Amino acid sequence: MARMKRFYGETISMTTAAAHSMIPDGYHEIKHFASSAYRLGLAPKLVHVWYFDTSASTYTDHTSKAIDKSSSAHVPLDAMQTGDILYMGFYNDCPRGVYIDMGSNVNAESATLDVEYYNGSAWTDVSGDSDGTDSGGATLAQDGLYAWTVPTDIAETAINGISLTWIRFKPSSALSATVDIDQIIPACVDTNYGYFEAGIEYHYAIDNTKVGAIETDMASGSATLNATYERT
Repeated sequence: MARMKRFYGETISMTTAAAHSMIPDGYHEIKHFASSAYRLGLAPKLVHVWYFDTSASTYTDHTSKAIDKSSSAHVPLDAMQTGDILYMGFYNDCPRGVYIDMGSNVNAESATLDVEYYNGSAWTDVSGDSDGTDSGGATLAQDGLYAWTVPTDIAETAINGISLTWIRFKPSSALSATVDIDQIIPACVDTNYGYFEAGIEYHYAIDNTKVGAIETDMASGSATLNATYERT
């Protein structure tokens, strides 16, 4: 029998709108319970986050800051310019969006995000995109899901020497002088979540090299999901 080394617990408020929560890095089992029926899906793991500074022609690794479930470390997008790029890399499965949990410093400049994927020969815009972080024409101004239609022709490519399925974004104009992202939480590939019954505790192993977040909602009403993550 495997001896558990650590537990991580959280409560997630569920409604008819999807809630997104990162699975702590390195945890490989999950247990969850709610007093009402709910739905839950497993989302792809965000493997790498690279920031490309076009003026310096350098890459900075912000992966740990994006997935650490902490507000103490941020992905800094301070005065991000139109030529600067944030790359988000995944194994095989491409999420249908990312939930961006902003820090205390949000963008206040009028700008949109140009979100792209690699189709095997060129970078191209995602389709069907919707920016839930927009407020009054300023992207990254609030927490929200930036969603898109999952491309059918997305292909792996190498960024800074690492071959993955990459999504990238850059702003249409320069962002505010200080902009912080607390977390970048991948959404599920689709919304065909699993159905879970009320009052039953579910406990199972996950592939933590491929799965990085959970997404939950309810058909009606609201409830609290008690989630515990385990590692050996």
